[in-house]
Amino acid sequence: MIGHTFMRRLRSDARGTSFVEMGMLAPFFAMLVLGTVDASRAVVGKMTLQQAASRTMEMVSAGGLDSAAFTNLQAEAAAAAGVSMSQVQVQTWLECDRVRQASFNGDCTNTQEIGRYASVVISKSYAPWFAASLAGLGYNISRTITLQGKASVRLQ
Repeated sequence: MIGHTFMRRLRSDARGTSFVEMGMLAPFFAMLVLGTVDASRAVVGKMTLQQAASRTMEMVSAGGLDSAAFTNLQAEAAAAAGVSMSQVQVQTWLECDRVRQASFNGDCTNTQEIGRYASVVISKSYAPWFAASLAGLGYNISRTITLQGKASVRLQ
């Protein structure tokens, strides 16, 4: 009879319920916070690359075709982003009447509209912390994300 009374009291006692519920929800909240921190780190990395690409194109635009920034476009972009030159892709092209030509240094006829363009793409790998923490728990996650910053400018 004593055991029956004890079980009845234990069943109606709600004093530790909040603690148990919080213990059940804590892993979910921890994953939510880790995911948010990881996403914000990725966004900051992308913004840094985008600002470096834009800064490089501004330097080229200000200096023009004969500037040192234009002749060293890849090195300028790499230095601005803090990456190696192999992570920077540069394209230059000429358009005559909005038709892309084979040579950047070519010319258009006197009646055609001329446009010389330059673009830069800066890439960088990003490895999320969250994936590494899940790998520590036994999940097979070895993923990196490629972040890119892109900018283009018309020079002529």
